[in-house]
Amino acid sequence: MNLITENCDAVINSRPSTDYMVLMRPSLAKKVERLEPIQKSEMGMVVRKGNEALAAEINKALAELHADGTYDAIEKKWFGQTSWQIH
Repeated sequence: MNLITENCDAVINSRPSTDYMVLMRPSLAKKVERLEPIQKSEMGMVVRKGNEALAAEINKALAELHADGTYDAIEKKWFGQTSWQIH
């Protein structure tokens, strides 16, 4: 909000959050300068220790979403681009 109201000179934010904010408020695009990441981070899901069956199902579903292009389509719809990778 500080960026929107111009109450600050700079903000540090996650790329997905910033991409979504710009997608929802296109006028912000002229205010956003994309810099190199300060650090790379990965996201993950947490499954109760010992629940290998659930972890395997989640990993299988994610792999299928990536393989058939669904993951990229969802990402493009909500963030306007595809740039994330599964590891």
